[in-house]
Amino acid sequence: MPPPSSGSKPPKAPPRPRSIRSPSPPDQPRLSAPGHVPVALAPDSDGWVSAITPPNGENQEFHGTSFAAPVVAGTAALLRERYPEYSAAELREHLFASAQSTTDSLDPLAALTTRPAPTPEYRTAAITAPVAEEHSVDLRVLIVLASVMVVLAIATGLRRPPAPARRRRRLTNLFKEEP
Repeated sequence: MPPPSSGSKPPKAPPRPRSIRSPSPPDQPRLSAPGHVPVALAPDSDGWVSAITPPNGENQEFHGTSFAAPVVAGTAALLRERYPEYSAAELREHLFASAQSTTDSLDPLAALTTRPAPTPEYRTAAITAPVAEEHSVDLRVLIVLASVMVVLAIATGLRRPPAPARRRRRLTNLFKEEP
């Protein structure tokens, strides 16, 4: 039996070796929401950091769902602690309201320091259906009677008048001699 492979593949595809590294760019999955987060908490200080600096010296911005998910989850946890009265829908609305549309990212500092405007309360009113008027029944009866009369008139007009009674003619032989 072949060893299990990583990732998705068609059932009859040959197995691929396992890997502990992320896929290289040609094999990298295309995500509908890749997520770019411009800042994060610095692990070695009290401030914010906007990128990591690997040994080669080039700054790499934080991006991808593997970084966006913990930022959103952490921000949601901090919001839950700060506003315990929030329902799940209110918490989600607060997160959406603090997201920046220009950078497609969530700003944790803005989420924790601002409170969205309260949603307005809506009034409700009962609406009753209009009551049918009394003449509506009379009108229906009138329409039915008129329809019946039209049908009878048409039926009478289509009927042929009776043929006149046939009288037998008595033919007399004019050429017959009398005895």
